[in-house]
Amino acid sequence: MLEALSRIQFAFTIGFHYLFVPASIGLILFVAIFETAHFASRKTEYKALSNFYSEIFIVVYVVGIATGLTMPIQFGTNWSKYAVFMGDVFGSPLAFEALIAFFLESTFAGIWIFKRDKIGRGLRLIAVWLILLGTSISAIWILTANSFMQHPMGFALSADKSKVILTNFGQVLGNPYLWWMFFHNHAAAFLIGAFIVLAVSARVMGRRGPLPMLKKSVAAALAVACLASVSLPLVGLGYGRYLATAQPLKAALILGQVVSSTEGGLKPAATSGASLSIDLSSLPEFPNAVLVRACFLAMVALGAVFIILAILFAIRRGAFWKSPALRRAAAALVPLGYIAVACGWIVAEAGRFPWIVYGLMPVRDALSKVPVASVVFSLCLMVVLYALLAAVAITLIRRIVKKGPAAVFGPEEDSHAAA
Repeated sequence: MLEALSRIQFAFTIGFHYLFVPASIGLILFVAIFETAHFASRKTEYKALSNFYSEIFIVVYVVGIATGLTMPIQFGTNWSKYAVFMGDVFGSPLAFEALIAFFLESTFAGIWIFKRDKIGRGLRLIAVWLILLGTSISAIWILTANSFMQHPMGFALSADKSKVILTNFGQVLGNPYLWWMFFHNHAAAFLIGAFIVLAVSARVMGRRGPLPMLKKSVAAALAVACLASVSLPLVGLGYGRYLATAQPLKAALILGQVVSSTEGGLKPAATSGASLSIDLSSLPEFPNAVLVRACFLAMVALGAVFIILAILFAIRRGAFWKSPALRRAAAALVPLGYIAVACGWIVAEAGRFPWIVYGLMPVRDALSKVPVASVVFSLCLMVVLYALLAAVAITLIRRIVKKGPAAVFGPEEDSHAAA
């Protein structure tokens, strides 16, 4: 019971937090694109778009920070044995993330939030690109820690095997799992950002008509959506081939090359060709295999849909201005994108169960000895607080979208840009 509740709590915490991570990365990319276009062309409509999507980015970014604060706390409350076991390796990437990446992005995010209308074009451009750089570096450090859990390297076990000791930081940072995951996740984040920009443009267009600046935001969103959606399966193919050697069990689960044994566990199918060096009695139960396989297939199917629709929308862009049905379809891409991202993370995390650190530490050995009632109370409290945060974020974003670009740019300049 304690293990199940602790896993549910952490899954809920990180799952809710991750709603805002790809949106932040994706939206700041578009702010940077529009800001670059404004710097190069001096056209006010690009500044309007930059400011408009900056307002949405700010809401997403701030709520994302707030929801991320509770995750490290749980390492000490629910997963203290894991914290002791992994502290030497896990601490370094998180320290670098805080000292380098977060300071970089938060400093320039503060400048952007409070001073962007009081600085010149050049400083605006530098600030927004440094925010994008900071979010990307932050993702690298977070994924460095996660990648060690997926494919440990650059370590040695202590004499009593109670913890891992970092021996080669270069190997940890050069972990192939890290870079496959980074490029795959960033492509997904850019795709989510493109879907959000497309959906917001469609929403504003439904209220105010196809303003020229909205046509530009749609064009940018479709360009990024086409590139990101096509790159995802290409990166995913190499990612999958790597998994076949780094995590053969997960690869077998993804390919459906496992069957239920008479003891209720799992074993590789005779045709899998996978070489597993772990105790089969510790493998996840059959429903876990079904979940991983189903999520992988859903992710692949949605990926194909995204490629088709992105290319179709790009080709039929003229119809997009006139067709409410196409605009509604564009809005539906946002939740579908999040479903695909969630499926990908379920494959990544549930696919390595029962290991919290692959091949080194099972989940059951990582738990703190805390009362079940405490976990239930904290989980219920977090659900309530996160629901309130979600309601605030949705309300603020809806107000921004309802007002449109004029609200963050100025009616006079907005009408000039639309002329």
